[in-house]
Order: sequence, then structure tokens, then C-alpha cells
Amino acid sequence: MAVKRMTIDEKREKLLSILQRERNFFTLKELEKLSSKAGINEQSFKDVLQSLIDDNIVFVEKLGSSNYYWSFSKDDGKIAESRHEDVIKENSELLQKLQSLEETFKLEKVGREQNEKRDQLIQNYINLKEKIEQQEKDLSKFSLCDPKAYDKKMKEVEDFKVSINKATDNLFALQSYVCEKFNLENKEFYSQFGLDEEMDYVN
Repeated sequence: MAVKRMTIDEKREKLLSILQRERNFFTLKELEKLSSKAGINEQSFKDVLQSLIDDNIVFVEKLGSSNYYWSFSKDDGKIAESRHEDVIKENSELLQKLQSLEETFKLEKVGREQNEKRDQLIQNYINLKEKIEQQEKDLSKFSLCDPKAYDKKMKEVEDFKVSINKATDNLFALQSYVCEKFNLENKEFYSQFGLDEEMDYVN
């Protein structure tokens, strides 16, 4: 007795049944193996699969180097759609909370909380600035009475200038980081941390 051959519609139903029963994602090789066990031969498998894809009953997505195939029942689709809407709503609420927290963080953290490294950099800069100003005042006195003392003092001033320019470098790096991180204008940075807007390297 001849074995009854399946029609294309029967093959489609069998392949669809496999996908919806398993409720999973399959590579082409995995799906071909399951289809073969269900009586769909290798020659017609790809045509049957493609017809289901063309009718938007089976879906395919390329991930990495492989294609993945799936098809969920109408009930699964409704559940997934409902869950998808819930996720979108939750995500929107979380984004709003995140934006609110970021604004609070900018106002409270940047405006009030003192960062130890930042304070150290700023204080170091202020101290060096004051020392240079004092040294330059002293220079005018030494230059009139003692050339050797003047040269020594001049060397100290140059050393202080190197130090303050390093401190200035660090402050500019901090300014760039803070302004970019918290979307601040340069003048806001100077105002927040009590620095002179004319801050620059010492020549």
C-alpha cells in the first residue's frame, strides 16, 4: 500500500504545530531535524518554511551568524503584546525617575557635597597662587640689595610656577570632567567652586 503523501497545507500545519508547541526559538538546522521526524522531507522543508514566513506566520531574525525562527499562537501573541506594553510603561516611568534623580544629583552633589580630591586640587592651587604672589613681592626687595639672594628667590619662584601650572592642569582636567558629566557651563564651575574665571597658567 502506497504511503499517503502530505499536501503542502498539511506540511505547513505540521511545521507550524512544532513551532507553536515548543514555544521556542530554533536555528534552521534544529527546525529541519524536528520537521524530518514529523515526516516533512528535506527537499520540501525550506519551501514550506519560506511560505510560512512569507505569510507572516513564522518569523525569522538574524542573531550573530545564525538565523532564528519562531511562531507563537494567538494567545501567546496577546500575552506577549500585553507584557510588551507593560514593559514600555514601566520603562517610561523608570526613565522619568532616572531623569528626576539626575537633576537632584546635579543640584545636590555638585552644588553642596564636597569632593575630597577636588577640594585638595583647589586648595593646592590657591596656596601656590598665594606663595607666588608673596615671592614676587619679595623679589622686588632682594633685587635692590642682594643679587645672590635675588637669584635664589628667583629660582624658588620658578619652582613654584612649575608647581602651580601642574595644579592648573589638574584643575582644567577636573573642570572638563565636571562640566561634561553634569552639563555645566564653565562659569558655573568657577562659581560653584569659588575659583576666578580668569584662572590661567603662570608665565
